[in-house]
Amino acid sequence: MDVNDESEVESGKTDEKAQEECAEVTAVYNRMCMPAGVDISRSMLRGFRKSAWDALTDARVKVIEDEPAESFYNYGELSASDVAEQVKRPFFSLINGSCYMITVPYDMSSDAETQGEVLVLPASTRFKVYLRDVTGGDSANKGTLESTYHIFSLSDIVERDSSGNPKKDSEGNVIKMFPNGLKLSAGVSYTFTVGYRYDGLYIVVGQSISWENDVLDDQEGVNEGEQIPSPKTTDYQWWKNAIHDAIPMGTEDYTPVFHISNAQEFIEFTNLVNGTAATKTSGLYRLVKTYKDVTVGGQTVKEPDTYGWSTTNSQYKPSWIEESEAEALGYIFYDHYYAANADRAAYSERDYLKGPYPFYDDNLRRSFSIVLDADLDMKDWSIETVGRSEDTPFMGNFDGGLHTMKNLNLKDEYLFGYVDGKGDGGASITNLKIESFHNTALVNQGVNPIYIAGISLYAKSTGNSIATSLTMPEGVTGTSYVVGCIHVGEAGGALVGTSDRLNMFGCMQASSGLTASSGALLGAYADPEDRFFDPQIKMSEQKARNNFTAKPAFVKFMCNYYDKSLSASTSAVGGIADDYSLLEYIRGSKTEILRAKNDYLTERVPMDVLLSRSDAADYYGLAPWHAMNYAIYKYNASWGANHPCNAHYEANTTGYSHRYPSLESTAPGEFYESGDINAWNPLKQPN
Repeated sequence: MDVNDESEVESGKTDEKAQEECAEVTAVYNRMCMPAGVDISRSMLRGFRKSAWDALTDARVKVIEDEPAESFYNYGELSASDVAEQVKRPFFSLINGSCYMITVPYDMSSDAETQGEVLVLPASTRFKVYLRDVTGGDSANKGTLESTYHIFSLSDIVERDSSGNPKKDSEGNVIKMFPNGLKLSAGVSYTFTVGYRYDGLYIVVGQSISWENDVLDDQEGVNEGEQIPSPKTTDYQWWKNAIHDAIPMGTEDYTPVFHISNAQEFIEFTNLVNGTAATKTSGLYRLVKTYKDVTVGGQTVKEPDTYGWSTTNSQYKPSWIEESEAEALGYIFYDHYYAANADRAAYSERDYLKGPYPFYDDNLRRSFSIVLDADLDMKDWSIETVGRSEDTPFMGNFDGGLHTMKNLNLKDEYLFGYVDGKGDGGASITNLKIESFHNTALVNQGVNPIYIAGISLYAKSTGNSIATSLTMPEGVTGTSYVVGCIHVGEAGGALVGTSDRLNMFGCMQASSGLTASSGALLGAYADPEDRFFDPQIKMSEQKARNNFTAKPAFVKFMCNYYDKSLSASTSAVGGIADDYSLLEYIRGSKTEILRAKNDYLTERVPMDVLLSRSDAADYYGLAPWHAMNYAIYKYNASWGANHPCNAHYEANTTGYSHRYPSLESTAPGEFYESGDINAWNPLKQPN
């Protein structure tokens, strides 16, 4: 027995039983092969020959579709034994730090007894995982490894509730997730992410598998990692410098830009918005310390020369204190800018932080920009939400710079709690990637115009992943925008829960757990009078009239998608039946992604032919990146000039397309060098 084998169910078996189960797992593996596209004429998966794979260089792997026909293994062409010997075996491909097993999920051999069967990994299948040394702790002294490997089996995995406790049946027995093994699905990636967290081995497996913090006793190599930093009042220098450097020297405008380059600065940013940065926010008074003589109208008068801080508000009996002494007590000092008004010119003076800093100036009615300059690993620290209460909202423009925030562990799940766009330009959160194994959502409550553009969220969400609500107060004009956002993971609700006056373009929801009432893209309208979701052109009416030439206009809801295979019972909007033109709004199934690789079918199949198929929506819903990019382009050109999405979506181009599109740098208008907008405009396709 392997000393690192933590499998409880599979332990204690005889050698004969172990060999029998090993043979069962091997038999499944020998029927697997590495996918290599689709036989379009028959809509069947193809495999890649091992000899051809071995002949490929690294550069050629990315263009496997360009290989000649003899490099591919077609369905039913080889015997089961030939499949095991001659076809490229499945492998784990590292993508974004996770391992994806890439495999054809069907028996593609000519064996009459098993041909076409779905491959099922037996419950006794075990997985060996190694932990890399990523924190420098290496308490097990294993070099690049953080402790030794560990082995788990599918039969060990139990279903868990939202609190992480094992689920039990009516007789009190723990419910297993895979009592009959794991059935592999086409186009689905099972991701294994493993790491130590205090006294447990933290394991999360994406898509259908879910191990939640299975506690292991006495594991060697347990590493608590770094502790959450506790900013001092003498920190916040990035914030102080930005304010100081932006103060106009002449007639220039005051537009500070704040740059965040590490995790501690992000925590300081959160503290500033929440009003928890300074432990002392009152009790100091700025008084004149010395005077100077000046001549005014031929007479000598005294004017203030220098100022100082006093703990008493008395010019005659001050109690002076130096800034360094005050900082030690918990005060935070900075250069406060005051705009000009009818009575005085603009000026700045030394001040201290007296409450929350929302990154917005009431006098200027202007939101300030915060730019993320680097990827941030938040190391699973339990951190506060930015703008955690209605009294301390975030009111600025947060630009992620297409950087990634990883391992977020937010106390209230939301990265931004309350966002207020009452400034002349609104508030915004743009160009940010988030990856976390904790429950994570972007915004809780947004009021006044909010711009959310270019957000890639790979995480579980117990509610709405992008925003719980985006609403306008009575009497306020304006519109919120959610553009170019993708969510992949479990969710308890639509991308946006409730909203009024919302424009949504080029978004994708790829979440399991959604219901018919929750909706996939929008949960409900805050004001029924503001409904924009009634389809311009209904598919049912098009079919009845046999009219497939009508084109919808680009309006408030365009080029949005959701994966219906993950949440089959839901619709785009909670409680509203789907009957939208395929060009206006598309739903699809990830498992059909091969048949729509690189928009192949989307661009070439006439709509009258397409709509005659029962799976028409699947064909149209799986390669939407061109349409999503067009929507981003339209937003940038027409509405998002001040809050642009600086990214576009790309399909996976590494051999077998098994992933959702990814958000990549460069705005669509610059990415498409041809400049031919109609080539990627879904409203102009020849359908």
